[in-house]
Amino acid sequence: MSLNSLPDSDEIEVSLLGPGYGECVLVHLGYERWAVVDSHLDEAGQPIALSYLRGLGVDPSEAVRLIVATHWHDDHILGMEQLVEVCENATFCCASALVNDEFLALIGVLNQYTATPAGSGAEELYGVFDLLRKRSQSRAYALSGRLI
Repeated sequence: MSLNSLPDSDEIEVSLLGPGYGECVLVHLGYERWAVVDSHLDEAGQPIALSYLRGLGVDPSEAVRLIVATHWHDDHILGMEQLVEVCENATFCCASALVNDEFLALIGVLNQYTATPAGSGAEELYGVFDLLRKRSQSRAYALSGRLI
């Protein structure tokens, strides 16, 4: 199999996309269903998972069923808002620590400041949570010892 071909329908495939830090993990779960763990931007400033899937001829809005944000570092979360926006059928999952009242208040305040030309993790998370709220879409929470 090459990087430009789809896995067989009954195959599980794990692809690590990124420069050696802040990777995005893309998992073919089988039967044309995919999961994305973290986000990373490609050279064009787009979420690398979307570029990869589209390059394979996969429609991310239909195929991606789960998006997981492991933690709040810019190199793991930049592009997450666009990923969630495009993959409208996916469940968004993050650590429960990212949704407590104090943290949400913090990202609300930090959202007013741009840390880098590409934006910040605070802006991304604020955008993700705002988008999910507007869609009335629930989130899943990753907890130790619990399957997602």
